Amino acid sequence: MSFYDDESSSDELEAIYTQRRDADLEMAAMNAAADEWHAIRDRGFCNHGSAQGAIGDKTLKRGEVRCTSGCNTVFASDAEWMDACADPLLNPIPLPGHPAHVTLTPVVHEGDTPAETPEQVKAKKKAKGKTKKNDKDKKSKSKGKHRKPKNTHPA
Repeated sequence: MSFYDDESSSDELEAIYTQRRDADLEMAAMNAAADEWHAIRDRGFCNHGSAQGAIGDKTLKRGEVRCTSGCNTVFASDAEWMDACADPLLNPIPLPGHPAHVTLTPVVHEGDTPAETPEQVKAKKKAKGKTKKNDKDKKSKSKGKHRKPKNTHPA
């Protein structure tokens, strides 16, 4: 259906298809930007997606902004926070407790012996291995040269 006699339906369809293509390209660009945004968090860094000013947080000075996306970094101004949002990897801030940045430290309670270093653990294992080997040698010497097998059937 056209408004003018010289206009064909192909012109209308072309306009519709062009609009759909433009919308698809725009959605693809937004999806790529979102994937990039979330990849930063997946790598364990804060992307500073939200922040709170001094009005809602009495510990901040006037003009300061605190990141509420996980890192709790205090920015001197909105402009500094916006710069950090624009390129979070310019000055990457690790997310607390993210598996990419967690180093497991053993919990030592009062009265416990302090944690051993991996070198100390290896040295202990070596020492235990040597004593066990020496104990086996002593036992075999005390019982004689040859031992009878346990499962013997009379022939």
